[in-house]
Amino acid sequence: MKRYVALLRGVNISGKNKVPMAELKKVFEKIGFSEVKTYLNNGNVIFSCEEDNTDLFSNQIEVTIKNQFGIDIPVFVISQEELEDILHNAPNWRGSESKTIYDNLIFIMPPATFTDVLCLCLFTDVLVIYSFKDI
Repeated sequence: MKRYVALLRGVNISGKNKVPMAELKKVFEKIGFSEVKTYLNNGNVIFSCEEDNTDLFSNQIEVTIKNQFGIDIPVFVISQEELEDILHNAPNWRGSESKTIYDNLIFIMPPATFTDVLCLCLFTDVLVIYSFKDI
């Protein structure tokens, strides 16, 4: 059984898009996922599934949340294996105590593309380092 992380965008922010984590856990179990755990109150969910189709999972979760809570929110699902690979290949300065460099992990969700994000970053003081299989 494979482990996954679902990242729900904009959940429980400033009193908007309220989703109780206990109910969110039940939504994931209703879809058929197992070993479901929510993380904090921000809509991050860790779960297991026999299947291996993150696009299908994202769609199922989005539709079920819309039906259950009446909100449209984008959902990004990544396997534990893929996330570990991204973090393993992060630059050496990632996680340092230096206050001169701040590191963030950004997931690009369709319809946005890497090129869209890169173009935005070229006009700011942002260093872009990527590790994507679909670029």
